[in-house]
Amino acid sequence: MRYFPAVGRWLLLAEELQPTSTRIVAYTAASPTGPWAGPLVVADMADTQFRATYCCAVDDDCENQQMFNCDRTGFYGSYLLPGATTDGTAFSVAYTLSSFSPYNVALFQARFSP
Repeated sequence: MRYFPAVGRWLLLAEELQPTSTRIVAYTAASPTGPWAGPLVVADMADTQFRATYCCAVDDDCENQQMFNCDRTGFYGSYLLPGATTDGTAFSVAYTLSSFSPYNVALFQARFSP
């Protein structure tokens, strides 16, 4: 959980295990005691676009943005970085996301409406 003073919001990222997918969800609040809005899906391993971009076509043979053997791993370690950018209608934050198979860490960005 992290506070972003530029937008006056608290943000929490968490892994949510589903029967058919692993996903990263976000919760937002104006106060650390809530009320919290969410969950908002930030990344979903079952999402077709996500799989096309980030899943290795062949296990352990990842190219370009591919970083997950999606047939045998899930998300691990979503960590929010300090700082948020805003355009007045929404805000964006950066976070890291890890994988066990193969072990890898990448920088991602998520956009939220206040």
